[in-house]
Amino acid sequence: MGSAWLICTGLNAARIAIIQPVGKGYALSYTYRLDNEFGTMASTTLSIRQATEADAEAIAQVQAETWQSTYADLLPAKAIEAQFHPRSVGFWRRMLRGPEGKFVLVADADDEVIGFVSGGPSRDPKAGFTAEIYALYVLEIWQGWGIGRALFEASRDQLDAEGHDKLMLWVLVGNLATGFYERLGGLTIAERDDQVGGAKVRERAYGWWLG
Repeated sequence: MGSAWLICTGLNAARIAIIQPVGKGYALSYTYRLDNEFGTMASTTLSIRQATEADAEAIAQVQAETWQSTYADLLPAKAIEAQFHPRSVGFWRRMLRGPEGKFVLVADADDEVIGFVSGGPSRDPKAGFTAEIYALYVLEIWQGWGIGRALFEASRDQLDAEGHDKLMLWVLVGNLATGFYERLGGLTIAERDDQVGGAKVRERAYGWWLG
């Protein structure tokens, strides 16, 4: 992975993030420098790494916060409240102790978990895709800086290295993330109706060919 430039425009000045990958495997480090006409504003270090059981509470917190910011207009309140992080900490602890083949990667900003991705074998083998990303969330304040893309690419690389040839994921229709996955090259492969928190929702599956 080479250096990349992300240019984001704000109300007062352009902000430029310079991403410098360092290291091997999935413990990649990036340095962000935010510049404007007055010079360097701030800097931080982002790491993408394998999660451990000690990260369960932080992952649950990210999930709870992103559900509130992402799904407020798409899901009933009780479905969002079900993600209240103390209730989901146990789930993530079990996931991190779970069977081989499943994984969770986290994005750290100065040792604080600000996003994560989980994945593994497809939960719907009939779809013809061997691998699936189960969840990918980044805290709202950190969105738009390429962190979601970095998590996606790291998970895709891991699944490719494990021998998977096709990757899929499901996303709610109406979620702005549909555009994000389309920009990553995802192709629509299926749609379905489902129930979340007692509400009927429409979901869309995106697929990628690995290798």
